[in-house]
Amino acid sequence: MKEKILFVDDEPNLLRGIKLVLRKKFTVDIAEGPLNGLKKFKSDGPYAVVISDLKMPGADGIDFLEQVRKISDETVRMLLTGYGDLDSAIEAVNRGQIFRFMNKPCPKETLIANLEAGVAQYRLIRAEKEVLKGTLRGTIRVLSNILSLVNPAAFGRGERIRGQMITLARELGLHGVWQYELAALLSQIGWVSVTSLGPDSHMDDQDMAPEVAVAVEKHPEAAAWLLSDIPRLEKVIDMIRLQKADFQPDQNIPIGAYMLRVCLDFDALKQQEMLTADAVDFMLKNAGLYHPEVLERFCRLVTTSRKQGVRSHKLKDLQEGWIFAEDLAVKGGGHLLIAKGHVVSQATLYRLKILSETYSLGDRYVSVYPPLFSDD
Repeated sequence: MKEKILFVDDEPNLLRGIKLVLRKKFTVDIAEGPLNGLKKFKSDGPYAVVISDLKMPGADGIDFLEQVRKISDETVRMLLTGYGDLDSAIEAVNRGQIFRFMNKPCPKETLIANLEAGVAQYRLIRAEKEVLKGTLRGTIRVLSNILSLVNPAAFGRGERIRGQMITLARELGLHGVWQYELAALLSQIGWVSVTSLGPDSHMDDQDMAPEVAVAVEKHPEAAAWLLSDIPRLEKVIDMIRLQKADFQPDQNIPIGAYMLRVCLDFDALKQQEMLTADAVDFMLKNAGLYHPEVLERFCRLVTTSRKQGVRSHKLKDLQEGWIFAEDLAVKGGGHLLIAKGHVVSQATLYRLKILSETYSLGDRYVSVYPPLFSDD
């Protein structure tokens, strides 16, 4: 089996014996005591199954397994103890969400059977998460493509900050990077509720009617409502709903919301033709609005990232993720087809195919540039 198992106990002889007995069937690591167990779990994981003794110096097994759950809720947790009292079993199940509770001494056959069941449970959890992730990605891509047709400007903002959110999440050492990617892609989906603004409307239009201005201001709330029926997307929805929040250390605002605020504010400044250095300087002068660490990491990434210049490509050769560096308009007539700053999506490629046939664009070239940050 490829999956690893971690045993934690305060008896070295017992640990060595367990590793010897199980070495032919499982990949087993051992750690003496809960502190060493946590270090081992963080440094050598991921582990499919963690088994801990109940009574150990420094911290009991229930506390240890609760910490394991907070670090990785995928890991299957079991408790092995010589103290077979019911109260300990109930507390262990409630606090650490224990998969199995076994008494010492535990017969070899029972231990192996429980470990096999634990590994199977781990695989099931991982498989369900992968299916969910794939389903969510497909759903989000459909929603994004709809937004790209209804309001290309709003869609462009989400696509432009996608790579930034991924890179920033990795830089901050956050788990579940895909959630921050989804938050970026869906951050502007609430614009579909602003029905009076057409595809060519400007997002910062100062002449919009008061009721439209209110709808625009509340687009994060509209997005949260639109997404509320998608299961297990609660964390992403909170990020999107609070994307305009100022930094408030005493409030329970997810860091993803602060990340969206930084990325979107920077993007808005860049869309005003502001130079990167000037945009960074402006945000630093208003640093009180932003999460300090998020702002510091973002500005460092922006200023040190490799500058990629504008490139000229045939329309038929464009790829997803590239950004229009100029307006695409019908020659002669001046009819705007795709605005500067638009991010190429699957829907864009389909639309370009139709436009090429309608307006005989043929082998026309267009200036484009890649996203600021890579999402590789």
